[in-house]
Amino acid sequence: MQAACRGRDPELFFPGSGGSSTFPGRKEREAKAICKGCPVDQECLTFALLHEAEDPAMRYGIYGGLTQGERKSLFGGAPERVAL
Repeated sequence: MQAACRGRDPELFFPGSGGSSTFPGRKEREAKAICKGCPVDQECLTFALLHEAEDPAMRYGIYGGLTQGERKSLFGGAPERVAL
């Protein structure tokens, strides 16, 4: 209910069709700017890290202000091995 992205176009936070994890730069910057001011960004990031291994759709997109690649780099490429 408190998420800054609530009511925003979901396409802003997810890559285009085809499963590519590459964002056009403008959309990525815009999505990250929204996340930066979000009061629940850490909860969003934690949720993504905990659930992306079980839900493949969650592996893509920006959660908690981080892209898929940025989330992977937090834990050496394997966030599913880290218990939060």
